[in-house]
Amino acid sequence: MMKSWLRDVFSGRWRRMALALLISNALIPVPGLAAGSQDTINFSVTGTIIRPSCNIEAPSVVKLGTFNRQDLSIAGANSASIPVLVKLTGCTAGLSEATAQFSGQPYDNGAMGTAIYANQAENGAGDLGLQLINFDGKPLVNLANGVSYSVPIKADTHSGMLSLIARMYSPLGKPTAGDFSSSVTINFIYP
Repeated sequence: MMKSWLRDVFSGRWRRMALALLISNALIPVPGLAAGSQDTINFSVTGTIIRPSCNIEAPSVVKLGTFNRQDLSIAGANSASIPVLVKLTGCTAGLSEATAQFSGQPYDNGAMGTAIYANQAENGAGDLGLQLINFDGKPLVNLANGVSYSVPIKADTHSGMLSLIARMYSPLGKPTAGDFSSSVTINFIYP
């Protein structure tokens, strides 16, 4: 039975009807294939922008030592220079420099406030301030309150080093006996 039905479909009259149906369907435009048609698709794009940064390793306390008043009895005298290393590691790839911004209580005697930090010890030694200077082979800079200093970041190691010297400084050469303490904040800014 099946064979005779198939034979009728592909014979004469059915074949002409099937051919007419195929031709008529071919003339009906199909969306997407017709000229001037359009499809609209929506999609989302996501990403993340990261802020460049580094890991910072620095000593929390720097001990300057104990000195006799006579050791600082000349105007502009200073105590022994103590090296301070601030390491910047694991810096974001592509970061070429960081800017160190220094802040702390400035020395309270005129122009010296732009060069050294105040002794903040309660009943502390007078005529003494903290001098921080760079120690990286560049011309010396007093890294006082409000000063910014550029720290290069090595591309191959993604790291940098801020080399400093810390020391007590006597503007007048007339220090009084007492303790010494000063607090400095270094804020790193990345371009």
